[in-house]
Amino acid sequence: MGWVLVLTGCVWASQAQAVSPAPTEQTCWTQHRATIYEYTCAGKYLPAEGQDYALSLWVLAGTDSTVVIDTGPTAEVGQAAAQAILDKFGRKPLWLVNTQPKPEHVLGNLGFRQALGNPPEFGKQVVAAKKTAELMQARCGKCIENLGARLGNQVMSKTQPVVPQKLLIKNKGTLWTLGKEWGAWEYSTEDNLESEQALMLSNPGLNAMWVGSAVQPRSAPDLFDGMVGDRIDYLAKLQAQMKPDTLLMSSFGALDHAWVERNLDYFRSLQTRILFELDLGTNEVDLIDELGKPPARVEPASTRITAQGNVDLNPSWTARDIENHQLNIQRIIRQTEGLLF
Repeated sequence: MGWVLVLTGCVWASQAQAVSPAPTEQTCWTQHRATIYEYTCAGKYLPAEGQDYALSLWVLAGTDSTVVIDTGPTAEVGQAAAQAILDKFGRKPLWLVNTQPKPEHVLGNLGFRQALGNPPEFGKQVVAAKKTAELMQARCGKCIENLGARLGNQVMSKTQPVVPQKLLIKNKGTLWTLGKEWGAWEYSTEDNLESEQALMLSNPGLNAMWVGSAVQPRSAPDLFDGMVGDRIDYLAKLQAQMKPDTLLMSSFGALDHAWVERNLDYFRSLQTRILFELDLGTNEVDLIDELGKPPARVEPASTRITAQGNVDLNPSWTARDIENHQLNIQRIIRQTEGLLF
C-alpha cells in the first residue's frame, strides 16, 4: 500500500536530503471541517511489516461528546490515539464506531479502554452494526493470531478483542442513539464491498461522508474482499450523491470526487471487457495475459480501461499495482462467469 506513507504523516527523504524528524502527536492531526479531524500517526506504533494497517482514524468533535471512527489494528495504536484524542478534545464522553469487522479497524478498542482507565461498562461505548459485532465476536481472536504471525507476536501480545455492545439494528438510521447532537449523522450498512458488512456515514449539513475502504487511492483498486457488482453499484450511488466539494473520509485519508470516478471507471470498464471476452470464449489464462499487462502508455488525462482494453492510468503502475490488477481480473472472472448464458 504505497499510499500509507502519505497518510501516516511520515515524511521520507532521499539520502541527499536532510532526514525529517519523526512526527510528534501535535503533527498527527489534520482538521478538515470545523468539527471533523483526522489522526494520521498509527504508523508510528507499527513495525515496517505493519504499515499496510496504518489507516487514518477520524474524530467527530461534538459539544457534549466525541465520536471516533475506528480504532486501529493493535492495542498500542488504540491507546496512543486515545491519549492524543483526550489531550486534544478533553475528557468528554467518548463513543467509538467500529465500521466493519476487519482487524485493522477494530483491534484498537482495548487501547481506548485502557486510556480511559478500564471502565467496567466500556463495551457500551463501542458502537457497530449488529452483524459486524457478531462477526467480531466470532473472529477477533483468530484475527489477533493471524496478525501476530505477520507482525510479530510481541506487537499483538497485549491486544485483546473488545466487542461492541451498543448495536445499530436497522440497515439505515441516524446516530441519534448516541445523543441528540448526533442525529444529523446518517448511517447505512453496505454488504460485500470490502467486508461482509461496512458502515457508511453521511452528514448532509456538513457535506461530509465516511466510506471506509470502499474507495481507494490506488491506480488499481484492490478487490481482495467484496463483489465487483456490488462495488460498481455502490460507487455509482456514491458518485450521484456527492457534490464536487464533499469531504470524503476514508481509511486512506480524505479523498475527493475524482477518486470515486476513477474507481468506478476501473471496475465498470474491466468487468465489461471481461464479460465480453468470456462470451467470446476467451479462457482465463489468455484474458489475464491480454488485460493484465503493464500500461502501454501513460496519458495524464485518462483514468480508465478503454473499450479496447488498453489501460491508460497516471501515474505509471508499480509492480504492486500490476499484481493487484491481475488478481482483480481473476476475481472478476470467478464472480461473473455465472452471469453468462
